[in-house]
Amino acid sequence: MITRLSDTPKQHQAWNRGRYRSRNNEHIANAEHGYPTYLPLSLPPVVMPIHDSVHYNINSSTAAREWAALFPEGGGFVYLGSEYQQFGISMFHQLHCLEAVRRAILDKSASQHTQHCLSYLRQMILCRADLRLEPVIEPYLRREVDASGDRTCRDWTLVYQAVEENHAETKDARRQAIKLEQR
Repeated sequence: MITRLSDTPKQHQAWNRGRYRSRNNEHIANAEHGYPTYLPLSLPPVVMPIHDSVHYNINSSTAAREWAALFPEGGGFVYLGSEYQQFGISMFHQLHCLEAVRRAILDKSASQHTQHCLSYLRQMILCRADLRLEPVIEPYLRREVDASGDRTCRDWTLVYQAVEENHAETKDARRQAIKLEQR
């Protein structure tokens, strides 16, 4: 049995429940409409070295270009079913939010969108509950840890491949559907 957890105090739960509604004010339930909850893609384990990088900085001459390159054609959205229902992939939503927080740091301003992103990233970190033990770096005891080293991850390159294939395969059909709607 899976226990449902809430990461927010009770007084905030009612507000959160009312947020993401469709235009007709009904919650969109993927399963009720015949769509999967997760992209049906098998991701084998891969080893990824974790280290501080010279890439994806907050502010550098290449930062904006590097962050933009994290998103595949179509921005990380897929289109499913004969009606080409659009869905975002959580991994790309998380990357989008990380980029939004980066921009907020640069601009020294935070919007409601930035707050949403900070909450969403916090919730995704809690949801994944990574239990990897990271050794403390001397002399910082209890303040800094060494997060470097190899990690076993899911092969995220296959997510990019699947999203790009979906975008390419549905692009013409979506254009045709839009033309028919406009008639």
